[in-house]
Amino acid sequence: MADKVSVYVQEVESVAAEHAVCVVRALEGTTSIGQVFNAFVDSTGDRASVSIRVDKIWRYGRETDILDPAHTARLEVSGSGLDRLRSSGVLT
Repeated sequence: MADKVSVYVQEVESVAAEHAVCVVRALEGTTSIGQVFNAFVDSTGDRASVSIRVDKIWRYGRETDILDPAHTARLEVSGSGLDRLRSSGVLT
């Protein structure tokens, strides 16, 4: 069974038709390139189905392949549901 992976979205920096960039903090599990999140829970607790794939991870201004819990990074993501991303929500 795969580990549960979730990240807290601190800030959504940009959203375009095909990708978004956001600053996140890893909550649980290891996020890696290719990770697909299937839900976004906003700050009010509303849950939306999404299919958001991690394309790039930047930590300390450098690209990396993984993001561990308690660390913060900038993610470039793509997929369906990008328009649902908001600050103070959680991707799971």
